[in-house]
Amino acid sequence: MTMSVTVKSVALKLDTENALLRAEMAKMKADFDERLGLSEKKIENLSARLVLTESTIALQKNTIEVLQGHISLQRDKVENQEQYHRRPNLRINSVVLPKPGESESNEDVMKIVEAVCTDLKVPLQPNDIFRAHRVGPKKTEEGGRRHQAVIVRFRSWQTRCALYKARPTKQRPRKTAGPAPFGYRSIGLDVTPDRYTLLDKSKELISEHFPDNSKVFAYADVNCNLAVRLGDNNVKFFSNQVQLDKIFSDLPAPVAVDK
Repeated sequence: MTMSVTVKSVALKLDTENALLRAEMAKMKADFDERLGLSEKKIENLSARLVLTESTIALQKNTIEVLQGHISLQRDKVENQEQYHRRPNLRINSVVLPKPGESESNEDVMKIVEAVCTDLKVPLQPNDIFRAHRVGPKKTEEGGRRHQAVIVRFRSWQTRCALYKARPTKQRPRKTAGPAPFGYRSIGLDVTPDRYTLLDKSKELISEHFPDNSKVFAYADVNCNLAVRLGDNNVKFFSNQVQLDKIFSDLPAPVAVDK
């Protein structure tokens, strides 16, 4: 009798504890399910926000690309306008400077231009030149020859072109850079810095594609337009990096040269 009561008492106690345990587990499961549901909602919200963010980023990227295109277009327009403004100019390079302590007036610079025109047998009328002045850094060569460029702005396009076409095709040697005493080394176009950079890049591309072909070259024509001469009657003009890249992307890949 005592043994039976004890077993029943233990069984009852176990049933009670099991019930409490099941109730606790049910409560924990309900709490877990609730938190899992909240987490899933948070994940859904985060996923939606992520999709929205990605969409916003894509839209902003497209906007940036459009703006970059507009900026590039405006930059090309400004650069073209600057080059057009420089078009009537020529640069007479490495013109001898006065001796230290001596002054130089605008009239003296004009006499230099007149002497250069006389040297190259280019007729010069009184109103052909609007203005001439020194420009750029002053330099001193080995041997003490001091020089600086002179920029000339022409009123007469005909005289400007005549002087450019009559220029020395090669840079004059230091000792014979006449006419004395206004020695100069060369005459060049007044090209914008961007175009100088493009011209250098075009020459690099030509060296890669045509390392042994001296008939292919890049240059600026008398109107300051940049061009690549690929052969007879095959001249490609360019004024920006995109146009330059297009010229060479249409060519066969450069051939490796054995060293």
